[in-house]
Amino acid sequence: MKRLPDDPSLPGWLLYRFVHYPRAQLRTRNPDFWLYLLLRRVRGGPFAGLRYVGESPSPQIGPFLLGLSEMEIWPFIRRLLSGEFDAFINIGAAEGYYAVGMARFSRIPRVISYEGSRFGRILTRFMARKNGVAARLDVRGLCNPELLGATLAPIAHPALLIDVEGYEEELADPARVPALRRATMIIELHEHQRPMADILRPRFAATHDIEEIWTRPRTLEDLPKNLWPATMFFPRERLLELGAERRGMPMRWWLLTPKKTAA
Repeated sequence: MKRLPDDPSLPGWLLYRFVHYPRAQLRTRNPDFWLYLLLRRVRGGPFAGLRYVGESPSPQIGPFLLGLSEMEIWPFIRRLLSGEFDAFINIGAAEGYYAVGMARFSRIPRVISYEGSRFGRILTRFMARKNGVAARLDVRGLCNPELLGATLAPIAHPALLIDVEGYEEELADPARVPALRRATMIIELHEHQRPMADILRPRFAATHDIEEIWTRPRTLEDLPKNLWPATMFFPRERLLELGAERRGMPMRWWLLTPKKTAA
């Protein structure tokens, strides 16, 4: 994978990765960092075995390492993994968990990630190299309806995962992006400011079957079994705390599947 303009220089990246970042995490005694040092790979869920990067634009990595992150949508993710799609587009990719996971564990020939954070794009490309899928992953910056429409135009059977903190109101609009009518989509609904379900449902009711799932509390039974050597340093109750996503309010996701009549 060639170096892009927003990639750091090799000396700068090595200095950050092996000096500044570890020193900062050790100084603050960040338990997520210790968990990364102990596990290194995702331990549960559809991407179990994925080599992780140990940090993220978001403050938490424990849920990803423990395989508890957004486990409600695992059935949706597994349906994408087993589906026949021409491309997977992850909008709001953060450090690349879903983009790299789909590139590694699915048969989808092309994966595109959009992420506005430069740091997130750097981490995505780094994780892709760690997992041997750099050649299949196209890492891009901010997405808008015009860019999304141009990306989807030549793709007959796209799959999308959209997690854009409320911008789905602008992005998930088939009036502005007609190709969405043939897309299979997982959308995280952010309703802390706007009634997103009420806004989006009329847009897709005629073209898609809509399945909905809500967050639920985690339990000790949700923890994967293969957590050694983390269990030598953390009791399972503490691991469960590190795996909590602490969203502050219930969240829900939609899986939108094109209706056969619409297709």
